[in-house]
Amino acid sequence: MNTLKRLAALMLCLISVFSFCACSGKGDGEKILGTWEAEYDVSDALMSLATGGDISLESYFDFSGICFTASFTFYDDGRMEYCFSEESSKEAYDRFVSAYRDGMLRFCDEAYASQYGSFEGFCDSIGSSPDTVMNAFLTDLEPEKLFAVSEGRYAVEDGKLLLSSDVGREPSGSNYWVYSELGDDGFNVTECYTNSVKDESGAYPKSFTKAA
Repeated sequence: MNTLKRLAALMLCLISVFSFCACSGKGDGEKILGTWEAEYDVSDALMSLATGGDISLESYFDFSGICFTASFTFYDDGRMEYCFSEESSKEAYDRFVSAYRDGMLRFCDEAYASQYGSFEGFCDSIGSSPDTVMNAFLTDLEPEKLFAVSEGRYAVEDGKLLLSSDVGREPSGSNYWVYSELGDDGFNVTECYTNSVKDESGAYPKSFTKAA
């Protein structure tokens, strides 16, 4: 499972999905500076990571309602950093790990039942333990990978926040957020455009707040 690529894709999805609809006003470029946070339901993305996209495995896991805190930091030189906040998402991450372990144990018990009697029997046969094997499964889903910080660029223009997922590439007018009610402490998100196509996922409206 190439977790880094999948997590990058997930955060790119959030970038493309976070669109801010709104009135532009004088000083918006300065108001957007700093770190902004919002909770995002990541249950579908976690399911994809846990199963590797194999829908036949989905019945073993229940990640419903798990939300991570998305964090975006905008700098005055046009750079931005984005990630899921490990600190703010700790409780949700712990719930994910518990659900993942439970699901994998059920799957492995079934998978090894006919030949070894159980997953524990299989682990005994290779001189290991269920906990050791579970920890190995979780290697690609550790916090330092799920909550890794990525960089990009942004620009505020005519009431839109233009975005680029590449720190070496200027943002374009095809990927952007449209923001509303941009204030000192928060703003609302209503729409998102990726390659000039509006996101219709139903994830909006969403409110971002300024981190302390």
